Amino acid sequence: MIALSVFTGCKKDQTDPKSEYVSTNNLTQNDYAGAAEVDEVVSNVNDIISNLIGGGQADARIAEYKLPCGVVKLDSVTEAGGKKTYKLKYGEQSTCGYEYKKKSGEVSFKLESGTHFNTADARFIINFTDYTVQSAATGQHVIINGTLAITNLTGGYIWQVILPSDHTLFKNTLTHSVRGKLMVTFANGAVRERNYFQRRNWKSTSGWAGLKLTISGDSTITREATTYTGIYETGKTLDGNFEYFSTLEEDFIWSNCGTTWAGPFVLAKGKAKVNVDIPGVSPAYFDVQGGFKYNISEMTATPVSEDAHCEANAYKITIELGSYHKAEHYQLY
Repeated sequence: MIALSVFTGCKKDQTDPKSEYVSTNNLTQNDYAGAAEVDEVVSNVNDIISNLIGGGQADARIAEYKLPCGVVKLDSVTEAGGKKTYKLKYGEQSTCGYEYKKKSGEVSFKLESGTHFNTADARFIINFTDYTVQSAATGQHVIINGTLAITNLTGGYIWQVILPSDHTLFKNTLTHSVRGKLMVTFANGAVRERNYFQRRNWKSTSGWAGLKLTISGDSTITREATTYTGIYETGKTLDGNFEYFSTLEEDFIWSNCGTTWAGPFVLAKGKAKVNVDIPGVSPAYFDVQGGFKYNISEMTATPVSEDAHCEANAYKITIELGSYHKAEHYQLY
């Protein structure tokens, strides 16, 4: 879930190295394109599991459940053994509020191990089949295919963490692990692999309005005798097709900016560092930082304060290649 857009054709100049700083406010498509879409699908599936399949509580969700934005139909098929596969179908005619996105394709999920979704160590999988998201702001799209496997490490449903602490069903936290491989097709036709190693933790300070989702890295990797912890994702960059691995310098925190289970949830803060393997260039890395407000008409971006985190709508991407190139870009959530 990272962003990069200037690696193509970038070679180290051995004769005339120079320091250059390029600051742009252009909203360009890069490696992070599709990242928020994957996060949103996982959130949608957890929402359906918790509030529809899991039943919820009368005091934990609204009485009439509505499908997530962009989902026009939810089907289910009972397989051998009695377990069901649920299919979310998206319609291009559905424009989703402040996100300015149109969605199509199919997402399905099913319980793979465990008796129920809320049992400790239950495992369910999410399949993406030509899941396509188009940004109305830029006209660009991404297509996502592949599978994620999610394990409910603590057991429980999300709505249980928002109950009063003296409630018999109250849970202090809910934790999931995420593993999987997705293939992302960008607007220019390039296809890149992403591998996920995440831990997701839900906790609330006050009902639904106080609900926060914290995403952290959940693996290790060794490069040239150095072991890196907190690995969040690996894959290949859009431009240059270089291998990368990312760690979270600051966990991504999604905050509920509404008063019910429906949200909306906004990325309030978080910072990922992405190390890229570019032959002849060292160091080569870029940072992806959430928590910025991008003004599309004025083409400007400003960091949001803690009190105004619900106004955040963009990532800041800072790229540094050795000592001779720096650049900044912004990407809408």
